Amino acid sequence: MDKSKAVTAAAHKLARLIYTMLTKGEEYTDKGQDYYEERYRQRVVHQLSRRVEKLGLKLVPTEGRWGQRAVGRVEDRLTPALPHQTGHADFPHT
Repeated sequence: MDKSKAVTAAAHKLARLIYTMLTKGEEYTDKGQDYYEERYRQRVVHQLSRRVEKLGLKLVPTEGRWGQRAVGRVEDRLTPALPHQTGHADFPHT
């Protein structure tokens, strides 16, 4: 984003904040970086789950490093055979 667009975006955000404060009589409260990072994470997980679903797969939530739910692994709905179970020439038995 170039400088003029960044300035316009910041001005627009300030205008929305001021409008909300004046019309609703609410004070501005900074939600903090953690709030925005969590919203970003939720958006990414939602977008990934939609993309994975289009491929016929399913996301399985697992426990994250800090005790929060995280997207862990992708499972195929049809449970594919493992390479050693297929007997296919490209997957030699070991």
